[in-house]
Amino acid sequence: MGATDFRITQTKPSDIREIQELLVRDANLVLMPWENEALLSRALELCPTGNLVVRDEHGVLVGACLAGHFAGRGTIPHVMIAEGYQHHGLGTELVRRSCEALKSLGIEICHVLVTRENITGRRFWQQKMKFAAPGLVALEVDLDLPEFLDPNPELVDSNSFDEVSELVRNYQPGLMKYLCSCGVDPSGDVVIHRRDGRIVGVAVVGSYGVRGFLHSVIGPELTVEERNSLVRSALGQIASWGIYRVHCFLSAEDSLVPFLQERGFQDITAELVETAI
Repeated sequence: MGATDFRITQTKPSDIREIQELLVRDANLVLMPWENEALLSRALELCPTGNLVVRDEHGVLVGACLAGHFAGRGTIPHVMIAEGYQHHGLGTELVRRSCEALKSLGIEICHVLVTRENITGRRFWQQKMKFAAPGLVALEVDLDLPEFLDPNPELVDSNSFDEVSELVRNYQPGLMKYLCSCGVDPSGDVVIHRRDGRIVGVAVVGSYGVRGFLHSVIGPELTVEERNSLVRSALGQIASWGIYRVHCFLSAEDSLVPFLQERGFQDITAELVETAI
């Protein structure tokens, strides 16, 4: 029996409750309390083409692939196949189609987090992706401390765009492509920090799937206090989307790593695998 014996379709909002039930039944996956219907619906709205379900000949949902993307990086947080339907190529076909969908949106890299205890998942992904370079640090934080969040961040707009563009172009030119889509791409924002009216710091934030993403914090002139304020604003913006968990991937040499660790970010216990698509 191959994947062609089943029907794979783009996920619809009406599929979400069945997907949650499938997640609960999968012993290798953990459905977090914050992965609720509202958040999954938002993720689906932002990235409909990367999210897929598979049904058998009776219309029963027996598999799903959840995907998302932000600033040129894709992610597949969950691939699940119901017990009794595994080892028929369904998971492989879901991933293939999901990566094709992400690639059609201009996504160049896709990553997956796999817990060390998930032996089946590790074996599955090792056949399809390579483990990330050891120089990459993956951090995460849960947004359950209101005092660490600024509920009123200032976002880039038409009046501040040129000034922000100059700062980004000088210090992280690779982000210019994303910056030019701000206001168009609903999955992210650029948060700014001012000193005496002048923009001296920028944080690029977004969401991919059900998780938030702190992509970059730029500002060579920022003091420790100002950097802390900018990070609080960035996390406050992510929290405003109803997101609870935030990821950040940085070079081990990046000075932002110890800065974030001192403020509650922890090493992600799962292993990071990624591939070009």
